[in-house]
Amino acid sequence: MGTWGTGPFDSDLAADFVDELEGLSSEQIIDVLHGALQRVADSGTRVDGGDGVEAVAAAALVAAQVPGSGILIDPDDGPKEPLLNCQYPYVHWLAGPSTVSPKTGPS
Repeated sequence: MGTWGTGPFDSDLAADFVDELEGLSSEQIIDVLHGALQRVADSGTRVDGGDGVEAVAAAALVAAQVPGSGILIDPDDGPKEPLLNCQYPYVHWLAGPSTVSPKTGPS
C-alpha cells in the first residue's frame, strides 16, 4: 500500500476505491459513496485507516458534483470518467438528511 501525495486519490486504497466505482450505475455509486461516509460517521472516536481513506475519496467525489463548489478533481489523480451522472438533488440526498428525495428531487 502506498501514498504519494496529500490529495483525496493519492493512495493505493483511494485509487482502488475509485476503480471499484467504474462501471456501476449512478444509483449503485450513490449507495457505495453513502456507505463509505456512513461507516466513518458510525465509527465513533476511532476511524479505521481504510474507511477514512474511502470516506475522503467519497467526500471529494460528492463535493466535486455540487455546482459552484470550486472543487475540481485532477483527471490524472481521480476517476478516468465522470462517475456521477446524476442530478444535483441526488448529491444533496447523499450528503445527508434533507427534504430531497433521491427519486423525486427537492420537495
